[in-house]
Amino acid sequence: MISQETHSAERRKAEWNEARFSERKSLENLGHRIIQLAGHLNAANYRFLMLIAEWDRLHVDAETLRDSVPGRCSFEHGPSVSAETSRRLSCDCSIVPIIENGDGEPLNVGRKTRSIPPALHRALNSRDKGCCCFPGCPNTRYLDGHHIKHWAHGGETKLSNLLSLCRFHHRQVHEGNVVVRVLDDGAVRFLTQDGRSFDSTAPDRTRPLSDWHQLVKDHEEQGLSIDRHTAATRWDGGACDYSIAVDSLLRRWRQH
Repeated sequence: MISQETHSAERRKAEWNEARFSERKSLENLGHRIIQLAGHLNAANYRFLMLIAEWDRLHVDAETLRDSVPGRCSFEHGPSVSAETSRRLSCDCSIVPIIENGDGEPLNVGRKTRSIPPALHRALNSRDKGCCCFPGCPNTRYLDGHHIKHWAHGGETKLSNLLSLCRFHHRQVHEGNVVVRVLDDGAVRFLTQDGRSFDSTAPDRTRPLSDWHQLVKDHEEQGLSIDRHTAATRWDGGACDYSIAVDSLLRRWRQH
């Protein structure tokens, strides 16, 4: 016969186990979400300003956009941005021209248009094979149409003045001061500020691939031995134990 104290102790133990299981389940779910977030972090970082531009309105004075002179250059319900950032965001966006009086009151609002029409976007995607044109970049997602000579500076919106760039390299070209130069034969060069060219590591890009024999020779000079076992993974295909992973992270956190 089970005594009242034994029954109460077992009930408390069962409740504690249930609470512990619920806590571990919550941590496991948190671990899943952290991993999912990490998988999208890179793309989310590149898309952050573009998402704001899609949700909000960027107000920029024409003179500021064209000549970087002081003026309004900010989101309607958000922070101010640089003129170069506004030029990057306006490379491929919807545009609504507004004429205002001296007090900032709108006198006339024009029609909303795309800086790059959909038909031209399809032609650009076909020419660039849906891939970023920056040397060595294989990115095929989150691509922008970039005006080599910005339309605010008189550049034409035509195929020869456009490039497909991923969000990261689009930012590098604008805010990172990477120079895009079109050669006489139509090839494109990406240059640093001191005139050095970015070498291509992918086929069908702006420069031919380097000799792989030279790469092996460089490794030998540096004492590097790279073979088919160098990058072999030790993962056996088993599923990740998120409970152990989260417990390890919490243990390290408590130690600090």
